Amino acid sequence: MFWIVTQSLLSGLATTFEIFILTLIFALPLGLILAFGLLSKFTPLKRLVQILVWIIRGTPLMLQLIIIFYGPGLWLHKTVWSGNETGRITATVVAFVINYACYFSVIFRGGIDTVTIHHLQKNISNMMRLFSAVESRVYRQGRERPDRYSA
Repeated sequence: MFWIVTQSLLSGLATTFEIFILTLIFALPLGLILAFGLLSKFTPLKRLVQILVWIIRGTPLMLQLIIIFYGPGLWLHKTVWSGNETGRITATVVAFVINYACYFSVIFRGGIDTVTIHHLQKNISNMMRLFSAVESRVYRQGRERPDRYSA
């Protein structure tokens, strides 16, 4: 009996890791794209992304899961996700990716906003690559103001 329960729990743990890895793989790049949308100078795009992020961040994840799993079937009058475990996991990953991409976009936007054009010009004139310039500035700010980042 103990081994049966343990195997079932390990199977669920494997599914959880699968969902976690897939969510990270797809949410990080999508979050970066949304962050660039938030930083866009094209006002309609910027407003559209701001509204999307505001709605997704303000809605409970459980409600998003219900809408993504049942919504397309109700609106399109046909099944989008298969009724087996694969369909449920796919719907879960889609909901998690959208949710976490919106959260990551705000984090990325905040990191990008901390680097001013002056800092980029200074670091590039010192022959640093762009990523190194951004990385050094963000890390230096974290060391200079630890009260800002501590719990």
